[in-house]
Amino acid sequence: MSENKPEKSISNQKPEEILKSIAAQFQGITSQCEEIYEAGDLNEYIQFLKIRAQLIINLPQKIQKCVERGESFPESKMEDLQFMARTAEEALKSGKVLMLGTLLTPLGSREDTPNDLEILIEEIYPNPEVSL
Repeated sequence: MSENKPEKSISNQKPEEILKSIAAQFQGITSQCEEIYEAGDLNEYIQFLKIRAQLIINLPQKIQKCVERGESFPESKMEDLQFMARTAEEALKSGKVLMLGTLLTPLGSREDTPNDLEILIEEIYPNPEVSL
């Protein structure tokens, strides 16, 4: 499995920056997955889904480090992140393509619907100019 590009050090990033960076990486990998799936390479598709899941699994730890150095982050949203991470970890351990493929997908969503992480970011850091 190939590794993602090295991430900018999180030692000085704020939770909002980390969340938005992970959401962008998640979306980028999702786009790659769609292209790979359409090309018919199931093994590579699964590998990219696993990379995507790992992003979510590691997210609560990154935010917790911010909290430990004094950044604020809502406890209820940390619980949401931990739930997302547990779900991603279960999907990764199961190896089930459907579980991996639907990570962060809200029930009843359409193609233009924000994923659960994007919704969480918008709830914490509302941006009136841009709607996800």
